[in-house]
Amino acid sequence: MRKLIILIFIAVAFISACNMNSTQASSFFEKGQIEDSIKKYNEAIGDYTMAIQLDPGYTEAYGKRAFARENTKDYKGALLDYNKAIELNANDANLYNGRAAVKINLKDFKGALADCDKATSMNPKFADAFKNSALARLDLNDSNGAAQDYNKALALNPNDTAAQLTYIQGKAAPNEISEQVPKKKKSKTHKHKHTD
Repeated sequence: MRKLIILIFIAVAFISACNMNSTQASSFFEKGQIEDSIKKYNEAIGDYTMAIQLDPGYTEAYGKRAFARENTKDYKGALLDYNKAIELNANDANLYNGRAAVKINLKDFKGALADCDKATSMNPKFADAFKNSALARLDLNDSNGAAQDYNKALALNPNDTAAQLTYIQGKAAPNEISEQVPKKKKSKTHKHKHTD
């Protein structure tokens, strides 16, 4: 009977410790998000790292740390974090799109294109994934494919200034631009943000 009581006590202590780690991990994660939002990326990376140490299965913390690392131009570190986040949750189109952006910076254009294809197959209305796909196609000298992807991105988000500027600069086969893409409306433009 005494052994049973000791085992129950150990189990309760273990569960309490796990819950405390989870709460602490969430606190570090939230602090990292605040630092991320004010562009204190190195501080955010530190907090996301603490969250991951407390909860090694914290997919969102890996994704956010990857995005912060990308903003500090630590593309290899960002790639490792996106790989881990995708290993933990292979059903998040944002993670594939984020990894595609990193692969573009690492000059792995075919890998980026594969990730964009995965992201758009999961979410056919993912305008940012079509933009990343277009960028990868440009670097693979597929200007017609890039124009098609930019057309899709603009059809999904007609106010996307970045995609429109690429057309204006003539990088994406301007003669292939669809006439069906609506003209830019006067409204707020949306900056690309990593969302989980």
